[in-house]
Amino acid sequence: ITPNSITECWNRYKTIKQQLNSNPLTLTNMTIRLIAGDCFAFSLEELFRQQEAGPKSTPFPRLYDVVSCQMAFHYACRDENIMHQALSNMSISVRPQGLVIMTFMNASYIVELFRQKSQIDPSCTQICYGSLCRITLPVPAKDWLLSNPKTIRFYLKDTVDGNVDETLVDVPSLITMAQSMNLKIYWQETFPAMLELWRKEYADFAANIFCLDQSIMDIATESAISAKRQKIQKNILD
Repeated sequence: ITPNSITECWNRYKTIKQQLNSNPLTLTNMTIRLIAGDCFAFSLEELFRQQEAGPKSTPFPRLYDVVSCQMAFHYACRDENIMHQALSNMSISVRPQGLVIMTFMNASYIVELFRQKSQIDPSCTQICYGSLCRITLPVPAKDWLLSNPKTIRFYLKDTVDGNVDETLVDVPSLITMAQSMNLKIYWQETFPAMLELWRKEYADFAANIFCLDQSIMDIATESAISAKRQKIQKNILD
């Protein structure tokens, strides 16, 4: 994580906290602790043991209802040991009945794209979506399709520079390893299908989130909040 990312996170937190505290309708006293570190490279349990002054038998605190890993897990898949450490850290951090939510590229879809393209041009190394996005291979597609693990370089305009190797997530291996750490796979879905489900089944919740994002705190009455929420919900469903 870059220092700029931490600074941006801290600034967003301060802004939201200020808005919540200044709103007479909000009773939430939100607190946050920001920790920057590589959760794939180190054991959180070992770090906890080093920092705790109490007995070594003190259990690692399962602090979180939700552990979120968004568009990052592919960096753990370059090595099986790193992948194991990442999942272990997630497993010991989430409370019983809690959730681990991960988002990563659809490896099967990308492999199929290059398989189809390699039938026309076996030496191809890139798929582009205009100037917005491109996926680049380290070797020609015909050789890449036989490699394991499979690495790519992903470029997304104004977001990802495309200069870092990323490893596609092998979902069967991920599921097997996660289950060995008592992480049950509850839901697996593609991003477009997930968004469609969100729109249809969680419109009310989404409306609340969008209200918060659009500074609901400066609205003075419950009726105004309700009207704004209903308008956003209608837009989501439409």
